[in-house]
Amino acid sequence: MTAAPHQRKGTLSMKFFERACVLALLVASVGCAGARIYQQAKEEEAVGHYDLAVMNYARALELDPTSAQYKANLARARVKASQFHFEKGKMYRNSGRFDLAVVELEQAVLLDATNDYAATELKHAREDLAKEDEERNAPSRIEKIKKKVKGARATTILLEPSS
Repeated sequence: MTAAPHQRKGTLSMKFFERACVLALLVASVGCAGARIYQQAKEEEAVGHYDLAVMNYARALELDPTSAQYKANLARARVKASQFHFEKGKMYRNSGRFDLAVVELEQAVLLDATNDYAATELKHAREDLAKEDEERNAPSRIEKIKKKVKGARATTILLEPSS
């Protein structure tokens, strides 16, 4: 037995209403998640954890790509994180830890590609690291002497009886 036309119409509008409610709840939950992650990002940024702030702002922006506030805060956090890594990289370079300097300066450039100072420091740190590697792998003074005399015949020392 089929339902009367007015009953089918009611069933269709009920299904549409249910789907609309589910969609509204989904959108609201995504919005709440974005707001929660955004708040976490603000808290991380406030205590100077700029890398975590960048990650959380990026996650919030993924959930709400139209938010100008999320975009602006992400950009600001990226610049602050870049500055932090730049200063750390300079410190490592000045202390002779060129390997760590390269890592930090690469991070600074990744976070803010417009940071020309970081790019310049990165170039110098890479040159310093290459020079250090070259010196470390170069033969020592004693190794050079050994190589020079290898295969040479020993000379006999003659002593003079008058001496």
